[in-house]
Amino acid sequence: MEDTTEENEDGLPTATDIAKWSATKLRTECRKLSLETQGARRDMIRRLLKYLQEEKKAKKISANSVTALLCPISKELMVDPVFCHDGYNYERECMQGWYDESPDQNKVKSPMTLLMMKKIPLATNNSYTAHLEYLIDNNVIRATEPAVVEYKSKQYRMKLEQRASNNNAAALLELGSNYMVGTNGYGKNPKKAVKFFTKATLLENVVATASLAECMLKGIGIEQRNVEGIMRATEAACNGSDHACYLLAMANANGSNDLPVNVREATKWLTKCTDGTCKSKTLVAELKNEARVLLQKLTDQQQNIVALD
Repeated sequence: MEDTTEENEDGLPTATDIAKWSATKLRTECRKLSLETQGARRDMIRRLLKYLQEEKKAKKISANSVTALLCPISKELMVDPVFCHDGYNYERECMQGWYDESPDQNKVKSPMTLLMMKKIPLATNNSYTAHLEYLIDNNVIRATEPAVVEYKSKQYRMKLEQRASNNNAAALLELGSNYMVGTNGYGKNPKKAVKFFTKATLLENVVATASLAECMLKGIGIEQRNVEGIMRATEAACNGSDHACYLLAMANANGSNDLPVNVREATKWLTKCTDGTCKSKTLVAELKNEARVLLQKLTDQQQNIVALD
């Protein structure tokens, strides 16, 4: 592959280019230390030292930039910043709490100056958010900074919850899924997951309907409800959910959830969840493989029965 590394005026690659080197290229460069002349070895050392200096400087700038943008109260980057009368930005939730704790209806002590200031309406400071995003996008503030990672997580949760509050079915499903497994900053809470799956089901979200059916059939986050669970699973399966088809197949194959063993029904739903015709494909590979194995087993058993007859 052609080497596209740029060089500075002194003939050395830039720090940015060195940072992009693959492990293979780095090993190749290091081998030159023993193969090239004394001058080449000296240039290599200068090159690596230059990169380390640039890296140290970039880390310091990134850390200082983060510190300057933290909320004075929470000490975190702000996802909903508001500008107050004392000239500082604060996280809305923090400043609203600060306002509420003040006995004075019109004034409050500034968290920064400790002087009294007017209680002005809390309006979002969009310029702060734009500035922060610019610094992150241009790597002035590194995306790997712990404060940035937490900021991105909080920002994701805030936007998701705003969409969910507007009855967006996809957002309700995503929120429920986060609570079900405890991801993206949400603690594991099956009861809350069921709550959001139910809301999304009422909005006719097929994936949410299948997820709610599974919770009902297995008693996850809700008491076990076999009749309603089978009904929800059938609804989702008929609307193209391979996950729901799997649930019905296993219930019929095992004679569980108040259903008798029904090989014909089990075979029908196993076929549907494995033949690729379902529009909603959310069944994980492991369960799909399990369904294929069971389908083959049931098919072989039926063929043997026919042969014996």
